[in-house]
Amino acid sequence: MNKQFNDPSVEVLTSTENQQIIVVESESGKVSRAPFTLIPPPPTLVELGGEPAGAETRAKTYTDSQISQLPPPPTLVELGGEPAGAETRAKTYTDGKTNPALNWVQPALSNNWVNIGEAFGFPHLKYCLNSLTKLVTIRGSIRNGTTNGGTLFTLPSDCWPKFFVAGRIISPDSLARITVGANGNVNLITANNTEVHILFIFPTY
Repeated sequence: MNKQFNDPSVEVLTSTENQQIIVVESESGKVSRAPFTLIPPPPTLVELGGEPAGAETRAKTYTDSQISQLPPPPTLVELGGEPAGAETRAKTYTDGKTNPALNWVQPALSNNWVNIGEAFGFPHLKYCLNSLTKLVTIRGSIRNGTTNGGTLFTLPSDCWPKFFVAGRIISPDSLARITVGANGNVNLITANNTEVHILFIFPTY
């Protein structure tokens, strides 16, 4: 039992065992009792290092040295499969990543077909394979060839479609048809061979 109040006429005692406050009046000898409840202390804050945090620590922002102890974020990976550094995480992928350089190839033409000519404002017939999308593009303007569907040229094996593909292209006063077989043979069927303008895109998968 502990004495909690210093007054010559009144003595106040606390009993933590019975959780009571006892008031004794010295002149009359009257004793009063009142219950009380113990309030538990607040939980102890702990820093990242495991040590109890004081009042100053509770309010402060962790320093860079403390932040450096945090686990690293998940590793970002570039398209090539290599871990990306801090600079890569923030940068936008360059055109070399999203738009790889296209290698345009001008094939030798068969069945008397020839290029109209860049001197006349028409591109030579060429093809390319996009290594990212796996799409093949054939474009250009040609003339003077046979119109019976003979082979125009043959693509290399990495440009072959998985299945036979066909599409419409432009020829004056008529619609021409271009086809590419699974063996890479490019054929052209047209009713007019004075000029044929080709823009044809197909997948290799």
